Amino acid sequence: MTTTGPTTGNTDSARSIENLLYLYAERIDAGDFAGVGELFTHGRVSATPGAPDDQSAIGAEAVTKNWYE
Repeated sequence: MTTTGPTTGNTDSARSIENLLYLYAERIDAGDFAGVGELFTHGRVSATPGAPDDQSAIGAEAVTKNWYE
């Protein structure tokens, strides 16, 4: 049986974020830009915070394409 305390979820979330950051760096280092794009399937990359949609790469395909431009 697994028990969870008030901080267990926070620890799991922090570990997941840490793993994602390392995965991002590994893919960048390997030149796997399609793999980087996959990390943004439900996300976006913008040059400036709050940038409008027409100035952002939204979704895996757009983020991948952004690396080749």
